Amino acid sequence: ILEFRQPGHSYTRYSNPTHAVLERALADLEGGEAAMATASGMAAIHGAMLSLVRAGDEVLAPAALYGGTLGMLATVMPRYDIGYRLVRSGDSEAVVAAMGPRTRLVWLETIANPTTEMPDIAAIVEAAKTRGIPVVVDNTFASPYLCNPLTLGVELVIHSLTKYIGGHSDLIGGAIIGSAQRV
Repeated sequence: ILEFRQPGHSYTRYSNPTHAVLERALADLEGGEAAMATASGMAAIHGAMLSLVRAGDEVLAPAALYGGTLGMLATVMPRYDIGYRLVRSGDSEAVVAAMGPRTRLVWLETIANPTTEMPDIAAIVEAAKTRGIPVVVDNTFASPYLCNPLTLGVELVIHSLTKYIGGHSDLIGGAIIGSAQRV
């Protein structure tokens, strides 16, 4: 059964009917093909980021950035030789100008935590796509009720389920949502 030759759920670490329902609902809410539930929002952020960058790459991120994400960029990613630069995400021209030769990921927050600065996601995605750079959006603060970044062309959407989706502090969870190929 653990060789995955038979259909169905075998071991909760690999698949779980409750997780499957949650993942389907999140994908539907965001307009994605697939979702992956994670143990926390930071697990989703870490997993998504490391799936898209490698040693020598750089992540371009908002200057107004959730502290956990900033901490990971500043302390964990250097261990993998992954750099980062911060830019005001509300200034699309500044974001585009900051995309350099090592930039392999543009990280945005729909609504920045804690400043509430909001980027022009569509404009940034358009510029990033011409350079072959994926854009990932943390949609935790907006939630799928207010914004669906996948419809604007982003590669992946991240959520801390601990906030609005889960009722704020009732649970710990995270999610990565996108195409079936990416998730």
